[in-house]
Amino acid sequence: ITTPANDWYKKPRVKAYRLGLKLLRLMDQKRPLIQKLTNGYFLQRKFKLKPGPKLGKTINEIKTAIIFGKIRSKEDLERLLKNR
Repeated sequence: ITTPANDWYKKPRVKAYRLGLKLLRLMDQKRPLIQKLTNGYFLQRKFKLKPGPKLGKTINEIKTAIIFGKIRSKEDLERLLKNR
């Protein structure tokens, strides 16, 4: 098997790998906030959500918003969920 001399085919994989590492670092940095604000019992009491797929989807949306900096506190979480 022959491979191209310039290795152009490896570049997209390297970029994806670096992006993945960056996201993992962000998740690790924000782990305490994620654990605090994505507690199912907290969300059920505070926002009157019922257990089920909708709650799971909401938790995943909250985790994503925390990682990308849209939620930094309980107030941000309340604002996001009230505007849904």
